[in-house]
Amino acid sequence: MFEAVGIRALRTLDRTVQAGPKVGDGRYWPGLPPLRRAMNSLLHGSGGAATLGSWLPPLPAGRAAAVHHALAARRRRLIATWSSDPAGLARAVWALEPRSGGGFGHGLMVIGRVP
Repeated sequence: MFEAVGIRALRTLDRTVQAGPKVGDGRYWPGLPPLRRAMNSLLHGSGGAATLGSWLPPLPAGRAAAVHHALAARRRRLIATWSSDPAGLARAVWALEPRSGGGFGHGLMVIGRVP
């Protein structure tokens, strides 16, 4: 996506709530669907919507669980009404990422070069 707007990424750090490295770690949340792989598949036009729309396993009660389950519900609603453009769906799911505040929604940090 960055290349499409003329940014050559030199280094990236994924801090997304939905598919960041911590979420992909089985020690953080055992049984979590492979959300990062699903997003990458959508961006490459090869599926992934079913995984992004799947129900999440239990997480210990608290604010983090509420954030993740609310995002999953928003993804399911989005997927249920989306057209057949996988990359567009991936961008729409990315747009669900919450803004910074309260420790959630860190997003993606990119260090790049603009020609």
